[in-house]
Amino acid sequence: MSPEEAAELRRGNLLGYDPPEHTRLRKMLTPEFTVRRMRRLEPRIVEIVDQHLDAMRRAVPRATWSPTSRCRCPRW
Repeated sequence: MSPEEAAELRRGNLLGYDPPEHTRLRKMLTPEFTVRRMRRLEPRIVEIVDQHLDAMRRAVPRATWSPTSRCRCPRW
């Protein structure tokens, strides 16, 4: 794999970086993933997921859905 191909695969993937670059990026991002922040985002996340599930249900014949696909996921 060429260095350019490796860089392309690594782009946007924090796990693809080694220290010190990984550490620098992780420190910048960590505050965005607190429990409080995730709880504030939850209503929007649920809304987006529900929209996508509704679109899938419209696009796929109902007979292909299992009973569990109609259940809501637990919210913690």
